[in-house]
Amino acid sequence: MPGMDINLVVVIAAILAYHNQKFNNLVRNDVRLLLTSQIAEPRTLITQQSLGILPPIVQRWLANSNVVGKEKIHTVHLTQKGRMKNKPGGRWMSMNAEQVITCHTPGFVWNAVIDAGYFLRLTGRDKYMDGKGNMLIKAQGLVTIADSGGDETDQGAMMRYLAEIIWLPTAALSNYIQWEHVNDTTARATMSFANKTVDGLFLFDHNGDITGFEGRRYANFDGHFSLETWAIRVIGHREFAGFRIADKCEVTWKLNRGDFTWLQLEVTDIIYNNVDRINNLKL
Repeated sequence: MPGMDINLVVVIAAILAYHNQKFNNLVRNDVRLLLTSQIAEPRTLITQQSLGILPPIVQRWLANSNVVGKEKIHTVHLTQKGRMKNKPGGRWMSMNAEQVITCHTPGFVWNAVIDAGYFLRLTGRDKYMDGKGNMLIKAQGLVTIADSGGDETDQGAMMRYLAEIIWLPTAALSNYIQWEHVNDTTARATMSFANKTVDGLFLFDHNGDITGFEGRRYANFDGHFSLETWAIRVIGHREFAGFRIADKCEVTWKLNRGDFTWLQLEVTDIIYNNVDRINNLKL
């Protein structure tokens, strides 16, 4: 009965559209809560003297990032494209994502749409808010694939926030991040917030351009958390709104059984300090 087949397709499409919209509403609510957590700050310009307390290589990085004379970043909205794998040996899946990041009170909400193949669409929301992390992944916006929280997820989200200051370089001057000189091309950053602490190594070339990040982060493989080495390699730079940032990266778990490169991404657009844009996201 062709008419019945068409009706069934319409019903299925309506169900999927409803659950996708429900997921997007969840993300919008998370973004509103994240923005509410921020405390309004007076407009602050970065000066050369502002950088004086940092290790020399970090000062050079921030100078190359064009932060001097710029307003301190308090909110970020960025879009990304790339591809990812969900396990070693898995197939690459294309991905498009957008992310909101806040600086005064550190936090982020990341929303991604992933093409898993065979007409399967995954939606993912990763967040770090009030010192807590949560990763939610659904198939077609309907079936929950993952919904992780707890101490290990909190640590992983906090480590992610620390690494991603490469996109909001004035965050390097935040009072919750402390820097330590390691050598001419390496500095250690320690982030302390909400009674938790993480640290990692920021890697640079001799010109002061950032080349990567490495730290110990909890990973969930085969249903079990373990503390593993998590590494980011920067493979490109680009200027957005006057800031020069790392725009192309790949992310690798350095496991005992071998390296697992699971994410390759590119920042396609980034806007700083525009709350109106964030409040009008069209997810």
